[in-house]
Amino acid sequence: MVITPFSSWLEGQQARIFAKGTNNPRAFLKSMQVYEAMMRITKEDNALARQMAEELIALYPEYYRVYQMLAWAYLFEV
Repeated sequence: MVITPFSSWLEGQQARIFAKGTNNPRAFLKSMQVYEAMMRITKEDNALARQMAEELIALYPEYYRVYQMLAWAYLFEV
């Protein structure tokens, strides 16, 4: 069994999925920060993920994946 670091997974398979929907590298990199914070699954990191997602939506409202991450962050809060 091979165990890979979480960040390696984000750079590989998940990065390809999240890259769909934007051609803007800044939006993509910021979305990766949102996702990573959200996946730490602490109240503080979830709040940070929500805040970053809302900022990202304000800057790039056309990037639909961020709306999905924001919804998940609200779901994790419950």
